[in-house]
Amino acid sequence: MATRTDKLRLIATLYVDDMLTDDERIAVEALIDTNPELAQLVASLENKLTDEPSLPAPDGQSSISQSAPSPSVKKSFFEQYPYLKSISVMAGIAASLVLFFIVPQLLTDSPQQLYTANYTPEPRGRGDDSSNSAEATNQLINKARAEYYADQYANALRLLDSLSTDSLRLVPYYRGLTLLALERPKEAITSLSLAQQSPDLLTRQKADWYMLLSYLRTDDTDNARKIAEAIKVSSSHPYQKRASTILNELN
Repeated sequence: MATRTDKLRLIATLYVDDMLTDDERIAVEALIDTNPELAQLVASLENKLTDEPSLPAPDGQSSISQSAPSPSVKKSFFEQYPYLKSISVMAGIAASLVLFFIVPQLLTDSPQQLYTANYTPEPRGRGDDSSNSAEATNQLINKARAEYYADQYANALRLLDSLSTDSLRLVPYYRGLTLLALERPKEAITSLSLAQQSPDLLTRQKADWYMLLSYLRTDDTDNARKIAEAIKVSSSHPYQKRASTILNELN
């Protein structure tokens, strides 16, 4: 299956090779303005184009100088090389079909954009029913949670790393949240997978949500989609609606 980068590279190639209609170019240029990856691909291809050897000109015409490319060459390409125009017609039709199906997909939010739009550190006391348990009152766990809620993530992680996994899986849950806040999503996934085994339903559900966000942060759309689908079919899940919205964007 083609990746997002593959699709961007194809669009960049069609754009640089002048295989688009005016309307298509306008649509792609709007996408370039908002998509740094596409802009970089276009710039790279354009740089390579100026470095390529010149094509032989038709009889009676001078060849294009490789050492001094003219800004007008691209615009008058088929005027200078009419024997290539017929070849371009079918390629142009294919380009239009590609853009019709691909550009709308690229205009949707990327996994990183979805992550940014949905991630917020867990607020203090958000449905934390497990705080009444004997294990949750452990002073170090409580201190680590306090550091997390105070945005002191390095201190929270230091405390959590000194603790063994508890039966309610609160230690790996808060460790996962802390690692995600520290921009270490791959490590967060490992901890949150342990928290998903908690006997406490709410802890499991919250771990699901932050696991989904962690996969988005790492651009792992396949696993993000799987978790979003699982949350969507759970009518009692507090993140059902938000996961459904993300799933729609991923699909």
